[in-house]
Amino acid sequence: MRVRLNILLSLGLFLMTQSCGDVKSSPHVSEIVLSHDIIDNARILGFDKAADLKDYIYIKDAYIYEDTILVMLNVPKASNFIDIVNLRTGDLLWQGVKKGRGPSEVLSAQGWFNNGELRISDIVNEKFYIVQVDSVLKYRDEFKMPEPLSLAVDGSSTTLLCPYGKDSLVCLNNNVLVDKRFEIDNAGPRLVAGRNGDNIRVASSRDKYDVFNVSQGSILCSKEHNSIVFCSSTLNRLEWMRYDTLEPFLVYDGPGKEQNEYHISKDGSVSFDKTFLVAYNSVCSTSDLVFFSYTGQFYQSEVHLAKSPTFILVFNWEGEFLDSYKVDCFMKKLSVSQDGKYLYGSGYDNDGNRAIWKVAIPEE
Repeated sequence: MRVRLNILLSLGLFLMTQSCGDVKSSPHVSEIVLSHDIIDNARILGFDKAADLKDYIYIKDAYIYEDTILVMLNVPKASNFIDIVNLRTGDLLWQGVKKGRGPSEVLSAQGWFNNGELRISDIVNEKFYIVQVDSVLKYRDEFKMPEPLSLAVDGSSTTLLCPYGKDSLVCLNNNVLVDKRFEIDNAGPRLVAGRNGDNIRVASSRDKYDVFNVSQGSILCSKEHNSIVFCSSTLNRLEWMRYDTLEPFLVYDGPGKEQNEYHISKDGSVSFDKTFLVAYNSVCSTSDLVFFSYTGQFYQSEVHLAKSPTFILVFNWEGEFLDSYKVDCFMKKLSVSQDGKYLYGSGYDNDGNRAIWKVAIPEE
C-alpha cells in the first residue's frame, strides 16, 4: 500500500452551499474536498470471478467470508432470507430467517456484512438483527437467531445500527440532509446512541421535511481506533466521527461534483426527482484500513450499472487518504479476505448474470 502524496486535496474549511447531507458545523471538524484526480489517476487493477451466482435465482446481495464461504441475502420471494454455501463444494451449510411477522421472522431484509458480522434490517417490522457467521457455522441446525434490536430517531426506525459500549446501540440518523438549493435544512447529528427500544428526538427540522428516503448510507465502527466512518449511498460524502463522543472530526466531499435533484411534496416528504446518484455503495475494513467502493454516476438502469467501473478508495481509520484503484467491473457489497490481501464484491458478468469478483490489493 503506497501513500499517494501526489494527489492534490483541497484542505481547509469548505463552505457547502450546494447539496450535502450535513452534520452540524464545528470548529473542530476538518472539511476536505477530494480532488477528481484520485479518480482520473486511480491505479487499474485486474479482477477474477470468485463465484458464479447465476443459479441462485432469488439472490439479492452476496458476500464472501474467509475466502470459501458464500453468504447470500435473498429477495422476499424466496422461502428464507439467508443462505450460506461452501464455495468449494457447493454444499448448503445453513438456510434460515423465514418470511413473516413471527419471532425471528422478517418481511424485508437489507443487509451489511463486515468481518464475519451480518447486520440485517427489517424496516417493515422495525427490527434489526446482528448475526455472527461463525456462530451459524458452529451450531448449524441448532443456531438460534439473536433477539431483535430496534432504535428510532424522531419516530422513524433506523435502517442501520451497531453495538455501542456495554449495553447501548449507535444508529445512523436518516433525518439529516442540507441542500440550500431546495431550502432543505435538516442539519443534525449523523449518529445517535441509545438503548434498545428507545425513540430519540434530535431535530425539530424533521417536522418540516421528511428526508428518510434520500439520506441512506453505511457506517462501520472501530472502538480500537476510536473511530466511526459513514459513507453516503447517494451523495459525494464521507464522514469520520469519534467512537467515544460521536462527534465528527473529518468530512470529505467528492471526488465527484454531481448533485441530486429532489421533489418535495406538500406534506414535506422529500424524494429523488427522476433519478439519483449512485455514490458510495459499499464499505468494508481490516484492523488498519477502510475500503469504499464508489461509482459516481446517476442511476439509469441495472444494465447500465452492471457495465460501470468501480473505484475503490482506501483510507486508514483516522481518515487519511492512502490510495485509489479502478476496477473495470461493477462491484458492490465489498468484503475483504481473511489475510487482507483480496477484496470481493458482487456484480454482473458479460452475460448479465450475477457474480462475485475478486481483486488483489497491491502491497505497495
